[in-house]
Order: sequence, then C-alpha cells, then structure tokens
Amino acid sequence: MERSTLVLILILVTILLFATHIQYYTGRAVQTWFEQREYCADSDGGMSPFVSGRVDYPFQSRMYTYMDTCNGANMWEGICDNGNLLKVKFECPNGCSGYGADNHGECICTKDKECPVGYKCHTEGYCYTSQSKLI
Repeated sequence: MERSTLVLILILVTILLFATHIQYYTGRAVQTWFEQREYCADSDGGMSPFVSGRVDYPFQSRMYTYMDTCNGANMWEGICDNGNLLKVKFECPNGCSGYGADNHGECICTKDKECPVGYKCHTEGYCYTSQSKLI
C-alpha cells in the first residue's frame, strides 16, 4: 500500500474517532443539561415555612407545581434541590394555617423574628412584606 494512502486512511480514522468522541460528549452535555436544568423555581425563596409558597419544577419533560401544605401543626415546605422538588417537614410552633381543599398555607407567626428577613408578622398570623398583597 502506498504511503499516501496509508496516511489518508489514518487521517480519516482519526477524524471519525474524533467526531464520534465529540458527538458523545456534546450529546452527554446536552442530555445532562436537560436532566439537571434549573427550571425549578420557589416563590418563597427556599426554606420559608412562615410564607406560603409554590414550587414549579420539571419532571419527565413536564412542569408541575407543588404548593406548601399544612398537615395538622406541620408544614410540608417545598424547596428546589438541584433542580428538583424536595418536600421538607417543618413543625410549626404556633400551628399551621391551611386553606382550600388541599390545605395549602403557612406556619402561623406571632412575632416578626419568626418571619424571613424583610417580612413582618401581621396581626392575623402571617408574614408579609410591603410588596405583599394584604387581605
């Protein structure tokens, strides 16, 4: 076999191996990005059991919503954890104020220091900010 033919074959094999290698890694990067995307959004900013919130999160190529939920004196607080929904049980010291058929709500506050930074405790037992809609 001529030397130029052998060089050409080696170049083609190298290009094919490189292209396959790059396609595998770029494909994995795209797949990993979709699997771990940070489309998870928590309206109350994370672990805030004294503020009623909702988490919009992806699961199997669809978006779902979870709302913080009362169960007796306990709050099931939804938070984003690496782009996924995580439900954390929190025992409300003053009870939990749930509403609606699904018992969505928040822990009842009695003083400002129970509320997140920037919030105050309303006399009716919920945390609010100046931007909050007071009912």
